[in-house]
Amino acid sequence: QGHFGSGVDTRTSARRRQALERVASGEPADRPKIARRQVASEPPRNLSLERACGELAMALLRRGGAALIATVWLAGATADVIQPVPLVGSDLISPPNMFLPSNSKAQPETPPKTSKMKFLSPALGVPMAIVTGLFYAAAANLASYISTQDAKLGITRSRRQQCMVDLITLVGWTIGGLIITAAYASGCPVPVANATMVATNLVANMILQVALRITYYDKSMRIGTLIFAVAVYQLAYLGPAPHEDRPLGEMLARPPAYLWFMLLLVSGLISTAAIFATLNAPHESYAKIVSWAVVISILGAGTDNAAACLGLLDGWQLYSSMFLYAFVALVLLALSAKAPALCDAATYVPLQLCIQMLCNMLTGLIVWKDGDSIKLMPPYLATFAVCILSVYLASANLDLFSGIHQRHMRYRPLARSSLGKAVLELIANWQQDQVNPSAESEDDIAMALERVLVTGLERSTFAPSDVAKLVVELQRKHGSESSALIVRWIQDTPFFRQYVTGHPEFAKALQSALPPGALSNMEPGFYERGPGSKALIDRDSSTEDDTDE
Repeated sequence: QGHFGSGVDTRTSARRRQALERVASGEPADRPKIARRQVASEPPRNLSLERACGELAMALLRRGGAALIATVWLAGATADVIQPVPLVGSDLISPPNMFLPSNSKAQPETPPKTSKMKFLSPALGVPMAIVTGLFYAAAANLASYISTQDAKLGITRSRRQQCMVDLITLVGWTIGGLIITAAYASGCPVPVANATMVATNLVANMILQVALRITYYDKSMRIGTLIFAVAVYQLAYLGPAPHEDRPLGEMLARPPAYLWFMLLLVSGLISTAAIFATLNAPHESYAKIVSWAVVISILGAGTDNAAACLGLLDGWQLYSSMFLYAFVALVLLALSAKAPALCDAATYVPLQLCIQMLCNMLTGLIVWKDGDSIKLMPPYLATFAVCILSVYLASANLDLFSGIHQRHMRYRPLARSSLGKAVLELIANWQQDQVNPSAESEDDIAMALERVLVTGLERSTFAPSDVAKLVVELQRKHGSESSALIVRWIQDTPFFRQYVTGHPEFAKALQSALPPGALSNMEPGFYERGPGSKALIDRDSSTEDDTDE
């Protein structure tokens, strides 16, 4: 039953859909219980690696077909923009003296001293970056999908199975790392290749997570991801020219390059010390998140630009550089796998991506002198700003302004903020109600509580999940009375108000969840009742009359 296409999930999903359809149609509630007993009698399901890989591929093909076509078109378009560097010793490049008279002696042109043998054209850098992004997204979502399904089904995998999952994920990351290393070494500009890889990773990650139902992407997350992809496409036209055979020693020995390397080294050392100082800090600590993001970004930018240097080396210099590069890449891979477990991943991941993109862009301008080949510098910098802002927009749980505001609130009087004023007003109304309880004081408490919740949600002080937990606790404490409030809130929502008008069977199912007369005995609330609400209450009243008779 653990193989792909066994049909166990299909049968269970069909039974679940049939049970929900019976409830929505107003049928008795004992029918779904029979379905639940049938499902419970089945043996526990198991999600095998073959099936997980199959569902991952099917999700990418089924829901990501248009995105893959657009990706291939993007690769072809950008490959035409980034012109290839003539390959030394290639038979495809005609010698410049092929049109000389036959009696003249054609001297073979010798390459300059700084040219090294290249085995890839810079035009392949962007397509290889796209393939790398796909590998990274597939590897990450495979592990995430298996862990999510195990948590839903209550499955505990053996050590051998978990090692197989980790091994497959590591293979995917390793293949992607080798491909992007070749892309950098081909001479493709590092900022362009890195941004293309990140954009493909984010788009494929969104497609897979939505298709596999791992994470819900709201409007800001979807729009931010698509804006990033569009900005990267524009970057291919505004970015620097490919890195041709350049005197590597001269570029690295310039004073600006020395100062930039020293700045990166000092920043890395300070951030490393901050990592050890914040080991016991909570996951949400901004100092801990920033320190990890800076260290990983500096190492990532260093390996990216070191890979670009491999195409300009040969002999023992090339082999020693490749050995050092492999060692640093393994250390970076280990730290990258550990950082999300120690920090809040929702904040760490986008922050690390933005810092690494910024480091690559500045390294290209300072070390590689990309500014000499960029025709329009302001649009180039603006495109990078759009990329960074789109990553920030796509990160739903990251709000730097809210974090700064909350930090200021900790060290300032509470009454100096709108949220603090609302909280203090609520406390004062509670105290007044204890001294002199009345209907007016209850209304004041209700209005003050509403202001606290609305203000806290607007400023991201309260998470929607926190408010949901509060409602659940109230439901547990008050029982049927709270259930009637929730039912009225549901049917007063604009969406369900329109839905009840066209689907009266849903109103019947909603009314059957409450004791007779529960809705008709309630006082009017904050929401104005609509036609669907009135129909539901009328139906509830008629049921009560029938019972009395």
